[in-house]
Amino acid sequence: MINRKTVVRSRSCRLEVAVCVFLAVLAAAPAEGGVDLVRDGTARAVVITADDPTPVAKHAANELIDHIERATGVRLDLATESTIPDPSQNRVYIGDTRAARTAGIDVDALTDEAAVLRATDRALYIVGRENAADPLDQNNRHSGTLWGVYELLDRDLGVRWLWPGPLGAHVPATDRIHVGERDERLVPHFTRRRLRTARSRWNDPRIGFSPEGLERYEAAQTLFLRRHRMGRGEDPRPYTGHSFGRWWRTYGAEHPEWFQKLPPDDEIDPWLARLPEPYRRSDGLREDRRGPANPDRSGFVSMCVSNPDLHREIVARWARRHERNPEALRINIGENDIPAFCVCAACRALDDPQPDAHELAAMSPNIRALYEPFNAGARYAHFWQRVHAKAAAIDPNVIVTAYVYMNYFVAPDPPFELHPNITLGFVPWQGWANWMPPRSETEQQWLMDQWDRWVATGATLYYRPNSLLDGYAMPYVYTRELAALFQHFAANGMIGTDYSSLTGQWAVQGPTLYVLTRLHTRPFDDLDALLAEYYQAFGPAAGHVEAYFDFWEAHTRQLRGGQLAWHAAPAHRMFPPESFQAAGAHLERAAAAAGDADGIYARRVAFLRDGLTHARLTAAMTARFADRDADRAQQREALESLAAFRRAVEDRLIANYSPLCREPFEGRWVHALEE
Repeated sequence: MINRKTVVRSRSCRLEVAVCVFLAVLAAAPAEGGVDLVRDGTARAVVITADDPTPVAKHAANELIDHIERATGVRLDLATESTIPDPSQNRVYIGDTRAARTAGIDVDALTDEAAVLRATDRALYIVGRENAADPLDQNNRHSGTLWGVYELLDRDLGVRWLWPGPLGAHVPATDRIHVGERDERLVPHFTRRRLRTARSRWNDPRIGFSPEGLERYEAAQTLFLRRHRMGRGEDPRPYTGHSFGRWWRTYGAEHPEWFQKLPPDDEIDPWLARLPEPYRRSDGLREDRRGPANPDRSGFVSMCVSNPDLHREIVARWARRHERNPEALRINIGENDIPAFCVCAACRALDDPQPDAHELAAMSPNIRALYEPFNAGARYAHFWQRVHAKAAAIDPNVIVTAYVYMNYFVAPDPPFELHPNITLGFVPWQGWANWMPPRSETEQQWLMDQWDRWVATGATLYYRPNSLLDGYAMPYVYTRELAALFQHFAANGMIGTDYSSLTGQWAVQGPTLYVLTRLHTRPFDDLDALLAEYYQAFGPAAGHVEAYFDFWEAHTRQLRGGQLAWHAAPAHRMFPPESFQAAGAHLERAAAAAGDADGIYARRVAFLRDGLTHARLTAAMTARFADRDADRAQQREALESLAAFRRAVEDRLIANYSPLCREPFEGRWVHALEE
């Protein structure tokens, strides 16, 4: 965590600051300045909070004490300022205390997530702004004290959180913990850090978690994400949604001109035929300026974004909110979850020229799809620009948020200028394009180029991918591809993330998920060094575990992404029995190298083996359901074997079963269980 104010412009500045902080810690050690917390297996410090500590301070203090005990076997005392048990001991002040303010730490001047980490002779202060909210709630913006503790555990104790649960917490053993002299102010790199979590409502106890198992898993995952500092500050920019879902119901009859104009009937059939479900279901969409006959589908209508009356209504609605609350500065105008469809002359006049047929033919299908049925990126850039200009006349601090998405993903031809207060969620996804990993090198570079082109307009960008939805319960590993995109975006203006969605397949996708969480606090660390952190937690089995995941990453590169997004149906085709046999051999060697079966390294290897078994049973189950000659009893047997295994190992937290229950052919599974 480095002060963002010093790093907003260039990667080199960020690296320089990070190195300076690191060298300052190293330079302090030879002089033995600072604070001993544990020495020679003996407690040398007491942890102190305010007399009436906030929930954040209490949680932060306990996290520090618990991890020190795991590292040393020594448990530090916890006291309040009025009840210090041994005045001769060194002191670790956690949170907003009288001692911190006396030492000159201006807590009130800190930003929401900022932390002061100060070590002087015999005293360590870890201080941030605090409130009475739940410390594990990612919407609790006053988390600086907690972030300071996690930075100390990361940097000084070498703690690594590999996956949720105690087994995934790697805490190196030591008989001394010394915190060298320092005085730092720490702020997260990104103003928002979010991995959306799969919804527990999808869980089916017959094939997923028991109610108790689901509760244990979600508690462990929540703690894990906070340890990786998932959360947000006060910045309102990196928040976008699909904004017009109810507009057709509200305005369609009176103002149909605010909505998409479609091609004539004699042209629309082939035009719609190119679209996937649900966009292909016109539901009365054919007539000019018509929305869906079914009101429940009003979110599948795009807007006529060239219409100045639409702009005026958007700004007028915001102005009424702003008058009631001057702090309401954000106007969200993210298009509905649908491509741009309007073909009116005014909208089409705003579009950049479409590549010719030869250029389109030379593109990969995934890139070409983002130009279909036309390239509307420039059209929407004009829309955002015009709405912002109207609103800025009321309040120049207004923020406009929107998505770069579907067929308005391609950046406008330069030169094109957008105000920095126009914030765009970068969503590499098209309903009928395969933008899930793995991607070709051409596609990967094209995504980076599009990011750079949008940044060049002057707009502010955050990353809002859907890529984590792919992979189901399988060893779908694309760590290097994920890291390359993340680090490129981080080095070129990314202010935050909003990933959809963390499906939590920890035992088969471990390195990918670990690197992703780690990059949120160490975005410019060398990828191989981050992977080494993960593998080193397997001790003498590290090399074999690395070979195991290298095997799956090579295997994943040969696949076509998107096939396993939210469903399992093709798992047996993508991961045939021989792939499990080859991968399993690596884990057999890892188990042999790990040593004592009850030791931490062997138990972590066993965790991976459970994940592999779960994936193999999943593939066997999908093969049964795909086999036309298989009878219902055979299908039920395969599904029951998978469900029984899940229940048997659910307390090991190898996977989040909830998203695995949300199946397009779930009805067939349920019928198999009920018969």
